[in-house]
Amino acid sequence: FLQIFPNDHHGFPGFEGSRAPEIIHENGKVLVHGIAMRPGSPILIGTLDQSIIFCLPGTPVAAYIGFLSIVGITIRKMLGCTNLDPRVEITATINKDVPVSRMGYKHFLRVKLEKKENHFLALPVKLKGSGIISSLTQSDGIVEIS
Repeated sequence: FLQIFPNDHHGFPGFEGSRAPEIIHENGKVLVHGIAMRPGSPILIGTLDQSIIFCLPGTPVAAYIGFLSIVGITIRKMLGCTNLDPRVEITATINKDVPVSRMGYKHFLRVKLEKKENHFLALPVKLKGSGIISSLTQSDGIVEIS
């Protein structure tokens, strides 16, 4: 059985955050709490009784990236799929420097794609922040920077 919960509050005044990590730690087993990726670093993976528990970040973009890169792959593995990551990969050029906020982290950048003659150009979406869901709807893809 699989359960998914929000793991943080990200700026809601008067809200002290999720108690899910504390509850899982007291009643089950925390396997991972915090992953070196942005957005999405506060992901928690644990077990409780016969369930695998995923606590995803509370912001839309971080939750989406966390689901794509961790939860979706886990579900496909549990189902016996041979292709664990069905995302389409293309080669593209980014025409500007992309600052990363933390070295050693995987960064996921939302981009628009432009076809230029015989190659793709990846243009970073200007809307920043993991709480801006329109940055996903205005993007053609996500670039993983390791």
